[in-house]
Amino acid sequence: MPKTKSFEDKSTRTVSTNLVTISEDTILTIQERYAFNPDFDLLKMLDDINSWYQLIKQMPNKSTDKQVANRLTELNNQINTLVNTISKLSSEEKSLLIDVSYDSEVKFLPSEAIEYLNWLARHSYMAVPEDSTALNKGRPKRGEARLALEKMFNSYESATGKKPTCSYDEYQRKYTSQFVNFCEDVIELLNLEISNITIGKFMKELNKTKTPSNKTD
Repeated sequence: MPKTKSFEDKSTRTVSTNLVTISEDTILTIQERYAFNPDFDLLKMLDDINSWYQLIKQMPNKSTDKQVANRLTELNNQINTLVNTISKLSSEEKSLLIDVSYDSEVKFLPSEAIEYLNWLARHSYMAVPEDSTALNKGRPKRGEARLALEKMFNSYESATGKKPTCSYDEYQRKYTSQFVNFCEDVIELLNLEISNITIGKFMKELNKTKTPSNKTD
């Protein structure tokens, strides 16, 4: 079932910067709904979240060292296969390739082609990261959602003076709290791709990193 919209924007007066345009009524609604300090610049916060979210989202996913190693190793294998295939060509087959490339800017010369491919094979082998088999597996998580939630967390704490909390409601089968509601309002306003589960996981991870050790000296 589609989520019911939290904001019915009927105001013709808007406030905006280069990135976000939102009605004054909506800004006031959020400030009152979560008892924000009236001096807190909510629009600036929305701009900041949206700009960073979109910037990181547009960045290409960075490959892991293991993925780089696998691709370079595959490249090295393919080059060696090609060198082997060219070496096995008969004189007649080599002559045909030379004739076909006669009028081309780049002419096919078997010995030079093999020399270049051997050079490329050596360098592709040297480029493989060391100890790649022991490196992390899979692709790193994209960080736009986490960064946006961190900014919401810090903004909520700053604007309300309260520590954001989160709990799981078994009946509703979702994470709930005033902070979660705030996040979902911001997500709706900015049309971000962040789920309720993602908010819950973010809060769990945050609590783990902030939990003091039970060890005593």
